[in-house]
Amino acid sequence: PAGILITLEDQATKKELRLGAATLLGNIRNETLSADLVMALTGQDKLSGTMQLDMGKSQALSAQVTASVRELKMVELVFPQLSDVKGQLKTDMSAKGTLQNPLVNGEINLTNASAAVNKLGIDIRDVVLKAYTSASSSSIIQLLGSAKSGDGLIKLDGKINLQQDAISPSELTLTGNNFEVAKLPEAQIAVSPDLKLSFAESKRLVNGKLVVPKAIMELQELPENAVRVSEDEVILGEEKSIADNTPQPDINVDIDVILGDKVSFTGQGLKTNLAGNLNVVKNGPKMLTQGKISIEKARYKRYGQDLTVRKGQFLFNGPADNP
Repeated sequence: PAGILITLEDQATKKELRLGAATLLGNIRNETLSADLVMALTGQDKLSGTMQLDMGKSQALSAQVTASVRELKMVELVFPQLSDVKGQLKTDMSAKGTLQNPLVNGEINLTNASAAVNKLGIDIRDVVLKAYTSASSSSIIQLLGSAKSGDGLIKLDGKINLQQDAISPSELTLTGNNFEVAKLPEAQIAVSPDLKLSFAESKRLVNGKLVVPKAIMELQELPENAVRVSEDEVILGEEKSIADNTPQPDINVDIDVILGDKVSFTGQGLKTNLAGNLNVVKNGPKMLTQGKISIEKARYKRYGQDLTVRKGQFLFNGPADNP
């Protein structure tokens, strides 16, 4: 068929993507099924594949899939928070063995990619991601990637075990320096992560440290949810919101958050630099925060007063939502 139209819409937006023609040819000779697929995507992009399957006792399998994609607008359909997505995606995968135990070999490469994250005001550029596997360990996907944002760089390295066993867990490391994660009038933030993610069976752990070299925060006005009202409060004429009972992922956390030299806060009459360390731990349903944040070179202007704050500390020792 030609002219396949994919439409994704929500209450605010509607996006469409029109694909080209697709051709699927197949035949059965004796006990062997053969198939060839050629699919035109957008522009000059295409996907092609071949397969041979013995439908007899052996169920021997041989398959090949290749793809070349330069038009990545389809990513914006799936992730509407991204815009101006660019890059080149190439795939070359093969499978041999049997239908019950296919041995996959090949790689997927994303190069020269970039995207804008509008809600955060940042542009992620020079994105490179490589995922590959070999027939000798086809259940393990090796990952290697990097990206730039602002003046910083972030790197991803590790492996994902599709079988999720305890002997060979999935392990990923995320490292970087001065990677910009927000560039808004009220928040300009960059981070330098050194994190390790480990997943094995039901055990999921994220640990390491997160340095925040820059966080310039300016509170324009007090958010509506800054002061929590009583849960039994009833407002006439307002529909009661339904609680979100979606189960949260069971991930344990042990991260040291370290504030750097360019961390400041301005709002509600207070202007100050911030310094200190926090340890964020989650082991089970509760997330705990321990540590202290000091205010430095602080001034407080309110009600006609201009005060210099010589010393101040915020001490954290309890649940993250009520420290």
